[in-house]
Amino acid sequence: PLSSISYALADQLKLGLRHSNIRFVNRAGHESTTLATADSFALGRLEAQSVTFLVEGEHNGNAASAPDTPAGTLGADFLRAYDFDLDFDTGRMNLFSRDHCAGDVVYWKSATLAALPMIVRDDGKISFTMKLDSHDLQTVLDTGSARSALSARVAAQTYGIDNDSAGNNIVGNVAGNTLYAHPFKTLSVDGVTISNPRIVLMPDLADEKLGPGLGRRGALFRPAHAQQPDFSLGMAELRHLHIYIDYRDQMVYLSPGGGG
Repeated sequence: PLSSISYALADQLKLGLRHSNIRFVNRAGHESTTLATADSFALGRLEAQSVTFLVEGEHNGNAASAPDTPAGTLGADFLRAYDFDLDFDTGRMNLFSRDHCAGDVVYWKSATLAALPMIVRDDGKISFTMKLDSHDLQTVLDTGSARSALSARVAAQTYGIDNDSAGNNIVGNVAGNTLYAHPFKTLSVDGVTISNPRIVLMPDLADEKLGPGLGRRGALFRPAHAQQPDFSLGMAELRHLHIYIDYRDQMVYLSPGGGG
């Protein structure tokens, strides 16, 4: 929901830090409650004043960071003011005005084009439906993740697979949990199909961290929009697509990249 910067960058820029009353918990279960405000922030010729960022990572008092460590992320607070276009073939990100004719946004030619109604969740993430091996899944776009991930809960309930299933391979770890990827046959939506994806089985660490919420009548519950999504579409698959997000008309357009 908020754009973020690293502690290293906040230290380097000597930004004042303050505590947020809202807890931000990512899929790995890491919690952030620190905010910082920059005097100005610019992307190309777009510039804003007094921009607040979520501060993420470890605060060790060292302003230096590894060369490959991102300085931050662009969140929904910034991107939702525009139409957002990602063309991975040409390595370009485009921001367009939201003032346009309805549906008249796809400016490139493609023999296959998926046009999907989307929902912007309370956490700012874009959600739509994709089909993984014949099952419809609530899906969110996640350009911040190297791999696409399936909720371990959904993997067990819908597909009958877990970390011990045949064909799995280890792809890393998160918060002390070994991560396994499982081979599937197809990932598809509205005529666009990705064959043989290997999908990470993601433990529901954020849900475990947050626990249930307290309802108005004292009942414990977790509303569906606050839970982790069934499936997140990560860069392993996104890098093969051209994506246009029409925030005004609540549509996502997907087509295969140049390789088809």
